[in-house]
Amino acid sequence: MEASEECKGKLAKFARYLLLFGIGGVLVLIVAAARGGHGSLNPVRVGSVNADMISAAPGCLVMTTTIGTGTNFYLIDTIKQVICVYQMDGDKIRLVSAREYKPDVEIVDSSLDVGNIKSFEGGNGVDRQTAEAYGEGLKKVLEQYEKKKNK
Repeated sequence: MEASEECKGKLAKFARYLLLFGIGGVLVLIVAAARGGHGSLNPVRVGSVNADMISAAPGCLVMTTTIGTGTNFYLIDTIKQVICVYQMDGDKIRLVSAREYKPDVEIVDSSLDVGNIKSFEGGNGVDRQTAEAYGEGLKKVLEQYEKKKNK
């Protein structure tokens, strides 16, 4: 009987230490997440810009990201389907990239080789003309598949 109670006591002691260790781990994660900034554990921090501005501009989405020491500001116009990327350095803002993404929404899968265009999944992206050609080629591939499936 005493051996059984001694075993239960050791198990209870182990469970207490395990719980204390878990609480300590969660506390470290909370403090690290609250720190934010460049020293946080999350290398790609996404923060809100200004909620009032977003609500005052229907059809626009605004986002900032901090990667390393650089901060990018993304402005997405969902009506005109255009995305603009600005880089912020102190009080200076410069346009890095602007693109109409309408052809991109036609692409349902970028992992396939379509015609003479190789899969660009996992690559550095493609330009607008390649995206348009890939989207058109992908539509044809899907149409051929549907025709074969319905026979």
